[in-house]
Amino acid sequence: LEFRRVLFRSILTDPLVIAVLNFNNPNVFYELAVAHAAARPLVILCEKSQRTKSLRSSLGRGRRRR
Repeated sequence: LEFRRVLFRSILTDPLVIAVLNFNNPNVFYELAVAHAAARPLVILCEKSQRTKSLRSSLGRGRRRR
């Protein structure tokens, strides 16, 4: 429980949130959603080989740089 509290405090107060989506981990997607809902600055990283059509369509609505 303490780990989750520290994690969410970091998401909500750190100047930048970096999410690595290489392992299709549901917890990471949830934490990414929390950061997005709180309008935190985000950097989303994913290896090219791990990208799927559903991931691109889910995340592709925001601003991206290649």
